[in-house]
Amino acid sequence: MTKWLEQNKNIVLIIILFILLLLVAFYLFMIRPLALEEKNQQQQLNRIKSDFSYYQQSIKSLQPNSFSDEEKELLIGSIPSKPYIEEIIKDLERTELENEVVIENISYNLNENRLSDDEAVGKTEEETRKSGKENWENILSQDVMKKFKEQIEKVEDLPISFVELTIDVNGEAEKVNQFVSQLENLKRIIHVQSYEYKINKEKDNRLEGIVTIRAFYSEKLAEFIDEKMDFELDYEFDPQKVKRYVDPNEQS
Repeated sequence: MTKWLEQNKNIVLIIILFILLLLVAFYLFMIRPLALEEKNQQQQLNRIKSDFSYYQQSIKSLQPNSFSDEEKELLIGSIPSKPYIEEIIKDLERTELENEVVIENISYNLNENRLSDDEAVGKTEEETRKSGKENWENILSQDVMKKFKEQIEKVEDLPISFVELTIDVNGEAEKVNQFVSQLENLKRIIHVQSYEYKINKEKDNRLEGIVTIRAFYSEKLAEFIDEKMDFELDYEFDPQKVKRYVDPNEQS
């Protein structure tokens, strides 16, 4: 064997060199490109993850500029399209029982579309209240008003109506005061306009009060929310343009 190797050592060296060349070629043309491709793919994946994390945080920090279905339902419930006086009275009676007070009498007046844009502009809340008018900024929260204003320039163009109720109530002073405070926490948006009271010493120092409240409604609000607040594309969607990014070889 040793003699054969000595006689054919050149051939053996050539075979070894040939195998080494094959290994080097395999590495250069097969392994190395795959390693570089894997590295590039990993870098691209890291960039995508970084972008995804950034946009995810950005989305979380943003407030939606349109109403969700639940928000629409709550808003329309708080400012319905009709006066629904019977529902208001039911809420008052339930609050009466919860606070152990006595409602002696309830009277009401309907005030339809009392707001005009020209009359509301430039008036403070106190001036508006004295004039018998109401505007949306005095009724809705700041977040809701922001969503409205992002969709329409003049929210005040949407007419507001309200029912004004006068409630004669009596009971223990603490419980009557609690009753009055609770009125503005009902599902229906209600504003307490005035609260006058006296202590009747002849009736065990019971508090006798007269509370004036306003419950709002708007015939156009539900229609306004459905038409103005729904998300709409400002361009025509072309699915072929999406496919172009999925398959770069496909032409739109």
